[in-house]
Amino acid sequence: MTLSAARTPRRSSTASAAAAAGAVAAAVLLAACGSGSAGTGPGSTGVSTGPSTVASASVTARPGQSANAPLTGLPAASAAALTSPIVVVDVGVLSGGAGLRGVGQADLVYQEFDNPGISRLIAAFQSQDAMVGPVAATAPVDARVVALMAMPILGFNGGPTGFVKQVGPTVATPRSTATFATLYVHSGSLVYVSTATLRASAPKAPAAPQGLLDFGGPTVAAATGAASVRHVTVTVPGQAPIYWSYDGTGWVGPGGVTVTNLVVQDVPYKALTSSKDPTVHTAELIGSGAAMLFGGGYGAAVTWSRPQPLKITNYFDSRTLGVALMPGRTWIILAPAGTKVTTS
Repeated sequence: MTLSAARTPRRSSTASAAAAAGAVAAAVLLAACGSGSAGTGPGSTGVSTGPSTVASASVTARPGQSANAPLTGLPAASAAALTSPIVVVDVGVLSGGAGLRGVGQADLVYQEFDNPGISRLIAAFQSQDAMVGPVAATAPVDARVVALMAMPILGFNGGPTGFVKQVGPTVATPRSTATFATLYVHSGSLVYVSTATLRASAPKAPAAPQGLLDFGGPTVAAATGAASVRHVTVTVPGQAPIYWSYDGTGWVGPGGVTVTNLVVQDVPYKALTSSKDPTVHTAELIGSGAAMLFGGGYGAAVTWSRPQPLKITNYFDSRTLGVALMPGRTWIILAPAGTKVTTS
């Protein structure tokens, strides 16, 4: 990943020596990302224009359990909301973001680039619900994303047989359009689904686990080499540039989506070819590499490490000190080789 910065980095304050467990999520490439409640139809419009907000409440947590939502680190609205199962939906980004809905309400989103001009999102919802789509087929990265989410409910629009098997009942609570057609809503050739409907379809789904994201410890501003940043441009080979800007409260991206933490993570891609289906390029999430982490108007070059599928992703600055996230929505771009990140 190539980085060019228009500002001179400022040295950070001393960070804690404890290695912080970082998390992943994704930035969205979209021209119009509509948000909506569980009852909003696929034809609705509007975008999420501010950071995730959850009503402050006095929630009694079990000993050793945080009273904050596990995927945002923000106060949970209720005890029930604290442990509500995670719902993950595969979303396809069509040309110009046509038909895209609900992704702005997700707590975490990974963005993967299947082929030139093609992108898919893996959106995780826990603290809020939305009508989401267009629902896309499953892909191999899904199994690695959901491995730590305690059998989340996974909504997807079919896929090659081998890919579907990878997200079977030992990994997730699968809800494919092929076997749960009545859960989905069709709008022309596009398919949408309510995350509340998906969750209701699996009343025995496990509660969302804690510890998937680290919202404590030193944040980006305290990382070694952290610099004040207000604009970020991410250029992925074969894709239109992705623009983000900091408005004083969060990072505003295409379509008005606002997130608290923006991550651009350099990962290898593997080409998968079968005799029946087109070649698919899938991101590899296990290993280590370079990344850029943005939060609170600061950016820093960091490294990431996830040695095993059942280990979370950790982020470290140049002194190998852990860098944590700020409470709020977090998005990550799974950046293939040749991606350029420009800041100012």
